Amino acid sequence: MGIGKQAAEFDSNKTLVEAQILGFTPKVAYQFLPNTYFLFGADIESYRKLSSDTEVLTPRDLENTFLSAATVSVEYDSRDFELNAYAGMLFSINWNAYRTEFGSDFDFDEVTLNYRQYYKMTSDTVFAWEVYAQDVQGDIPWFALSALGSDKRMRGYYSGQYRDNSQLSSQVELRHQFNLRHGMVAWVGGGNVADSHQELLHSQWLPTYGIGYRFAFKPRVNVRLDYGLGKNSQAVYFQINEAF
Repeated sequence: MGIGKQAAEFDSNKTLVEAQILGFTPKVAYQFLPNTYFLFGADIESYRKLSSDTEVLTPRDLENTFLSAATVSVEYDSRDFELNAYAGMLFSINWNAYRTEFGSDFDFDEVTLNYRQYYKMTSDTVFAWEVYAQDVQGDIPWFALSALGSDKRMRGYYSGQYRDNSQLSSQVELRHQFNLRHGMVAWVGGGNVADSHQELLHSQWLPTYGIGYRFAFKPRVNVRLDYGLGKNSQAVYFQINEAF
């Protein structure tokens, strides 16, 4: 759909891209304070045999690409259960440094912040909320730009429909369990992309809202079916575990 918020609004920019993608992200974590961790590792990605059905992408955009980064993270995690938290919080800062010295075809930096909070309102109801921010700067291939829309946040949009150097999004979700097996959720949120993080609050945000069904096939591990709505878009998601 092109780069930038305006480009994503035109159906003429819609492009089907096919590729062989391989990724490997090994990390090691060290706990240095209660619930607090330092993580380091690598992010390795290979993109081969890229093709598209329009001329939006240039031949250079479709060249085989190898990305390699050193990864450093700091994380505070007090969630009672990572896959389906009832209480606690998560705060993480992650920096990926893609460098030609590591064998990468492109040289750029990616910084990601994520904050999540969970409250158990009643024995059957949980209130959860999240803020997510990402900034990518440097010599960036189009597929490594910050992409808005996924099965985890900004549900209701095609993955990667909105791409740019920076994004900011937030969502709140109410989760209710009717019995040991069945439950439902409802969420509302919003997000934006821009050329820089300074511009994220200078234009109207994109909305996201929807409902979902939950089936617990084992205690606190759910199969989820979500129906999300966005600006002139909608999507259905069938996944295991909560969105966040």
